[in-house]
Amino acid sequence: MKNLSFIMIAVVFVSCSSATTLEDVEKQEEEARSDLIEAKEEMVELAETKEEYSVDSRDQAIKELEKRQKTIKKDIKNIKDLESSSLASNKENMITELENENEELEKRIDRLEKQTRENWESAKDSINLMISDLEMKIDQITSNLEENQD
Repeated sequence: MKNLSFIMIAVVFVSCSSATTLEDVEKQEEEARSDLIEAKEEMVELAETKEEYSVDSRDQAIKELEKRQKTIKKDIKNIKDLESSSLASNKENMITELENENEELEKRIDRLEKQTRENWESAKDSINLMISDLEMKIDQITSNLEENQD
């Protein structure tokens, strides 16, 4: 019986100490607001990074295509410089194929150069609106804290 009384007293003390306090709610509110600010910053940074990537990836692709064009032009020159009567018909075919590939590369480069930087301003605006909505929800949830304090 003595053990049962001790257990009951311990349960009462534990249950009393596990009550949620105003400080717990305020701490959770502060954490939610902090996480919200961090989420906003990360999402805006993601949109800006994606904008930069659209330009950088385009520029990198152009460089690679131009490098291939340079190789093709060298190959064409080398083939033209070959002195062999047995290769005459093959030379013309190889040169034609390389020139066709070069023209296709030129078209691809032109298309890439016409691509504009991606614009994620509307997404950033949308992020700001969603964050504002979430901040209002936090305000709504915690609006009656002062009233309950009395």
